[in-house]
Amino acid sequence: MNTQWQKLCDSADWFDPFFLEIIKNNLREEPFLHRKQWEFAMIFRVLHEAGMLNGNSTGIAFGAGKERLIYSVMEKVKKLIATDLYNVNSKWIGTKTNNPKDYLLNRAPFAVDPDRLDAKYMDMREISFPDNSFDFAYSSCVFEHISSDDAGFVEHLNEVKRTLKEGGLYVMTTEYIYDSQTAAIPGSYFFALPHLLDIVKQSGLHLAPVFDARLVEISANEPAPLPSDFSFHFGSKWIPHITCIRQNLTFTSCLLALTKDSSKKPQPPKIIGYDNSMKFVKRTLDRNLNGLWKKWQNVSETRGVSDKPSIVGHENFEVDIKRTNKHLVFHSPYLKFGGGSTLEVKIVLIPDCNEMIEIKLISCEKHEGNHLIIEQTISLNNQSKLGELVKLSCNLKPNRIYAVLGRGKGTFKAINIQMRKK
Repeated sequence: MNTQWQKLCDSADWFDPFFLEIIKNNLREEPFLHRKQWEFAMIFRVLHEAGMLNGNSTGIAFGAGKERLIYSVMEKVKKLIATDLYNVNSKWIGTKTNNPKDYLLNRAPFAVDPDRLDAKYMDMREISFPDNSFDFAYSSCVFEHISSDDAGFVEHLNEVKRTLKEGGLYVMTTEYIYDSQTAAIPGSYFFALPHLLDIVKQSGLHLAPVFDARLVEISANEPAPLPSDFSFHFGSKWIPHITCIRQNLTFTSCLLALTKDSSKKPQPPKIIGYDNSMKFVKRTLDRNLNGLWKKWQNVSETRGVSDKPSIVGHENFEVDIKRTNKHLVFHSPYLKFGGGSTLEVKIVLIPDCNEMIEIKLISCEKHEGNHLIIEQTISLNNQSKLGELVKLSCNLKPNRIYAVLGRGKGTFKAINIQMRKK
C-alpha cells in the first residue's frame, strides 16, 4: 500500500487518473470537488491497493447509513456487513428502518448481488462479532460522532482491533480541523491532528508510516463557506467543498489507514507538510473573509434551527422542521466575519398580515452559549408593498460567530437578510 494515501483531502487528488477511474467506474458518479466524494474514493482506493477487494474477503462498515460506498465495496468482496444505529425512530435520516438489509437493497443505485450484503443495528463501541472476524473495516466520517471523550473513541478502536484478523486493515475518515486544538462539540468532534494520532496510539493499532498533510496551494483548496448559507443551494456542485468554513470552524476530511499487527509496537507516523498547510489555510481564510464581507451579501433565512448552533456540517441529521411550532419566522446561519470593526444587518420583511415580530442579533464563541446583542420588537403592516426595513449593527469580535433570528406568528410573502462588515 502506498503509505502516503494516509492524508488530508486535497483537490489535486481529482487530477489522478486512477482516482477519477474509481469515481466513474466504481462509485458510478461524475467527479465533483466535494470532500465526501473524496472520502468514498479514497477509502475504496486504499482497500483496493491493500488487496482487500479480492472477491474473497469479509469486511464491516461502521455508520454506513445508505452510503453509495456500500454498493461499490460489496461488488468486490465475499461479504460486507453494513452497520449503523438502524431504527425506524432514528434521528439520522439514512438509518430510519428496522429492516436494514432490505432498506439498503431497495435503495441500491445500481444492480448488486444481495448475497454479498448483510446489515445490522450496531453501536460502533460494541461490535457484536467474535474475535478475528474481518479482513477489513471502514468508516466514513462517523468516528467523530460516537463519543464525548477520548475513552469512547479508544473503545471503538479497541473493538475494531479485536474483531480484525491479524494483518487486517481499518480505513477511516474523520473531521480534521485547521487548529492546534480539537473542537470538542457535543455530537461532532473536529480533531486536531496531534490529538487524533494520540487516540489511535492508545488503541495499539498501527498507523501507516506517513501522514501527508500537504495541500497544493490553489484556490480550490482555499477555505470556502457553504453555498446554502447564502441561499445558493445548487452551488455545492459548482463551488469546491474541500476546506470548509462552517460557523467558527475551518476544517476538511482526513484519512487514516490502521492495521492490526501483534508482532511489534506501533510507531508514530512521519508527518509531512503540516506547518505549510496550516499557514496557507490561515492566510487565505483571512483574505477570503475580508473580501467576502466588504460588500452586502444575501444570507439564507432558513439555515438556523434554534438559538444555538446545531451539529456542524450534517444536514442528514433530522431537526425540528416544524418551525412555526416555536414561532421561528427566520434564522440565518451562524457566520464568521473575521476581523473588522462593525457588523451591519439589513432585513426586509413583507408579511401577509399585520403582526408583531421579535428580532434578535446574537453571537457565540466555540459553541459555549449565546450572547444577546440586540433585541427589537417590530410592528408589521401588510399594506406596505415594499415591506418593513430593519437595520441592526454591532461591534465585531474576530473569534465570535453571528446570527440573526425572528420570532412571531403568521406567514410572509418575502424575507431578505443582508450582512456586511465595515
